[in-house]
Amino acid sequence: MSQAGRFGTGGGGGGGGATTFNGNVGSAAPVAGVINIVGAGVISTVGAGDTITISDAGGGGFMWNEVLIPAQNMASNNGYVANDAVLVTLTLPAASVLGDILEVTGKGAGGWSIAQGAGQQINFGAASTTVGVGGSLSSTLRFDSVRLVCITANLEWNVLSAVGNLAVV
Repeated sequence: MSQAGRFGTGGGGGGGGATTFNGNVGSAAPVAGVINIVGAGVISTVGAGDTITISDAGGGGFMWNEVLIPAQNMASNNGYVANDAVLVTLTLPAASVLGDILEVTGKGAGGWSIAQGAGQQINFGAASTTVGVGGSLSSTLRFDSVRLVCITANLEWNVLSAVGNLAVV
């Protein structure tokens, strides 16, 4: 919704009630003084007393993490800024589902490398990493970046976009 704040339905010294509520798409008008607020997908709503709480049950969206150490395990639907003077090794999550996203971008002089667990693989166009712990996808320059999507739960990732000349091992 594009509306926020408190509103009244008339009476009680608060002036007139709200007559129309505009959302990002469409609008709604109260019927008999009542308007329904509902969630969809991972959005839920709870009404109690004079308060309506709208929540994101999906965990709050995409999070960015600055990595200042040489090794970090990744979590799905997170982005990582590799910022160390030495190589930052980021390990694919052991548990992932179709559609999970990972993003990595470089900041520190050491660059970054995405390591894999047993059975995991990253596909980058016509090239694919070696299956399992011996495979990796790495930056070659400081500010290289990559966006990955999980295409097989727990095991396989595709590069959606990349900046730089990434090394596929």
